[in-house]
Amino acid sequence: MSSGRKETAVEVRELVIDLWKGDENGPKSCREVSDLLKIPKSTVSDIIVKYKKTGKLGNIQGRRRKPTFNERELRSIVRKVEVNPRLSGPDLQNEIKSFTGKSSIGLPSEVFKPKASRTSEPNGSHSLARSTRGKDWSLRKPMS
Repeated sequence: MSSGRKETAVEVRELVIDLWKGDENGPKSCREVSDLLKIPKSTVSDIIVKYKKTGKLGNIQGRRRKPTFNERELRSIVRKVEVNPRLSGPDLQNEIKSFTGKSSIGLPSEVFKPKASRTSEPNGSHSLARSTRGKDWSLRKPMS
């Protein structure tokens, strides 16, 4: 779901900074830049503050949804499943809720991946094949 705001184009941001820094006529204030470009003063101010802070005009990278579980909690979940691999999904969710206090809609998918199983080749060698069945899931280390 979007926030309902429009993103200010990079060209407009560059123009705001150029006007704010000034030219042969001298620097412009936030209000003057706002009046010239017909954009809100708060937008001009936000662009200038962001430019002062980062030195860049582009979008800030690395903004995303926060993970449900931190690394410590993920390691604990992995340990619980390693101790009892036959633990059902609802039982695992109940245990997760009891020791973290967080109720998750589903199991943390970043912890589980398809299990690699050995298959025999006609020449007698073995190769690893990925199983996509729901019951053949194994644990992997949490992403860091």
